[in-house]
Amino acid sequence: VIGGASPASIYESANEAYDPVTDTWSIKASMPQGIRQMAAAAVDGVIYCFGGRSISTDYETVNYAYDTVTDSWSTMAPMPTGRNGLEAEAVGGVIYAVGGRTASAPVTSTNEAYDPGTNSWSSRADMPTQRRFLGLSAVNGILYATGGSGFDESAHEAYDPATDTWTSKAPMPTGRNSLETVVVEGIIYAIGGWDPSNEQVLQVVEEYNPSNDNWATKSSMPTARTGLVAA
Repeated sequence: VIGGASPASIYESANEAYDPVTDTWSIKASMPQGIRQMAAAAVDGVIYCFGGRSISTDYETVNYAYDTVTDSWSTMAPMPTGRNGLEAEAVGGVIYAVGGRTASAPVTSTNEAYDPGTNSWSSRADMPTQRRFLGLSAVNGILYATGGSGFDESAHEAYDPATDTWTSKAPMPTGRNSLETVVVEGIIYAIGGWDPSNEQVLQVVEEYNPSNDNWATKSSMPTARTGLVAA
């Protein structure tokens, strides 16, 4: 659990690890600087943290790598487009940093790929719908960008890294941003979030099956919340 905002600082650098086997927490090496609204993804036991907001800028380009074995951080090649409120997900050992807010646009469709093996970035096909605070998840080598703050909060689009193309999928039934999406056995669950049309924090849980492009409503979360995470 890395970064964010806390009672001690609006730009937190804390890094804490939870062991489910022993049900205990331990304090790890802090991130080089405090950052919130960043994105993170893991490849081969290394966690990469991108972008976000810091004390120096609202649109970070930083790329910090945390090695879970050595409990140490390294500064890697910066992300080409500085932004916050983005999401990141790994497919085939490459991390895709999607969406967010930039200095020039409140929402963006930017999609940039980071290869840890070469420590290099490349521009990829833009997401069709500009947004930030979206959900991003991977199933069978395909990325699914779900919801988010922008022009269409129900937008649900699939990205194929092999062909560098996007496809529009069945829209999410409940439009929202600041949700979380998580994959269990090939099924995507879209959990909670903020409904701007009704100004409401949500308990809703909706299930998406990529095999038939179909959504279903599941049992609501007991506690309504936005800006959450799930794993």
